[in-house]
Amino acid sequence: MADAAEPMLGDDQDDGRLRIVASLDGVRHIALIDYGPYDGDPVLVFHGAAAGRRLPAELRDGMIAAGLRPIVIQRPGFGLTDPATGDYAATGAADMAAVIERLRLRRVRMLARDTGIPVALAFARAYPELLGRSVLLNPHEPVSVSDSRVNFAASVQRNLLSNPDLVAAFAEFLRRQVTTRLLDRILDRAFSELEPDARALNDPDVRTFLIRDIQALCARSARGFAAEHGTYAHGWTPPLGLVEGAGWTVAISGTLPPSRDDVWDVLPGRRVVRLAGAGLLLQFTHAQALAALMVADPG
Repeated sequence: MADAAEPMLGDDQDDGRLRIVASLDGVRHIALIDYGPYDGDPVLVFHGAAAGRRLPAELRDGMIAAGLRPIVIQRPGFGLTDPATGDYAATGAADMAAVIERLRLRRVRMLARDTGIPVALAFARAYPELLGRSVLLNPHEPVSVSDSRVNFAASVQRNLLSNPDLVAAFAEFLRRQVTTRLLDRILDRAFSELEPDARALNDPDVRTFLIRDIQALCARSARGFAAEHGTYAHGWTPPLGLVEGAGWTVAISGTLPPSRDDVWDVLPGRRVVRLAGAGLLLQFTHAQALAALMVADPG
């Protein structure tokens, strides 16, 4: 019993509706949290790396107040979504299309973070007619681009992506060790170097929110984390042939080092926005600014 995994108890009290829908071929299951309202413009939101299954209350309320319907999709192998059996990014893109069909949506906006970008751009490439205004938030660049970030989380990620054989082993370690005590220490290491993030973590509600999110997304399987990082480690680059749709915005936190903007030149008509004073936890510290990006005129 002393070695048993810590039980993961559901503590969701954020008015979101957990739904499980079938993939387009009916073989796999896809999990999502739909925050409504049903007459709002739907926005598919991607969690970043191993966190973000739910939306913080201020971000959720800000998006709803802006006339949006946030829907957080759990990507293949994360949370309750079944792992991909083939190409990870293509499977994730097809999952998005399945959600649109099952929920009887016509067109969606998109807010994608960090290492969720390969799935987001695969969807844009394969289903351009379904995509409206889109925001890439602190998008993780291909490994061929030098990563100038110097924080703890970035150094761990760099080592993973430069050593593909480590990805699966690290992911399984993460799954087996997602206890509250260990994650509490990891959060301090990962987010204490940027002042706005350290300030956010001083709020016990924010800390608990992040820990429960990571536990829920990684307790069942580590295959999503492994497949997503493996996509980068094996040389993923942004696809060509994307359509402009209703506009692309690349949003970068102001406290992070400047990114290589030319990496995202494949996004037709894209603009780059720097969010002053934002760190990695801007879903807590800059919720209203994020909500505004989803409805702002990209021109």
